[in-house]
Amino acid sequence: MTLIVQAPLSFAAYRAKMVAFVSVEYKLDLKTASFDEFRQAVAKNNFPSIPTLTPTLAKLSLEGGCLLDWHGHKVTLMCMEAKDHDVWLFAVENAALPDVPATAPVFAKTGKITTASWTDGERTYILATEGDEAELKSYL
Repeated sequence: MTLIVQAPLSFAAYRAKMVAFVSVEYKLDLKTASFDEFRQAVAKNNFPSIPTLTPTLAKLSLEGGCLLDWHGHKVTLMCMEAKDHDVWLFAVENAALPDVPATAPVFAKTGKITTASWTDGERTYILATEGDEAELKSYL
């Protein structure tokens, strides 16, 4: 498990830390090209599950993922590859954040990374890419 350095406890700080994590070289904790294998490994380690992927997201190549920590809360990171850049999907329990985003995706840009963030049930998700907002919308 990779430890994320502590930062202020807010959704904006969480999103900024997750974007910073994937903006530099990192090592995968789970290496697999199988979505089912990835989900099983995440469940085995008691990390937040990844939702059923949309058909467009499911077409991307899975590289694996990371098991992260945010203020003592487990964060699942799934790493996928589009044609010429990466796409990342983060999942965290809502209890980790005092101010979760809406259920409809909220888009933001941090440096070269564009994100879509939303809450579904007891989890908050961030879909991130080096592409643009239109690319993210095509995955949702």
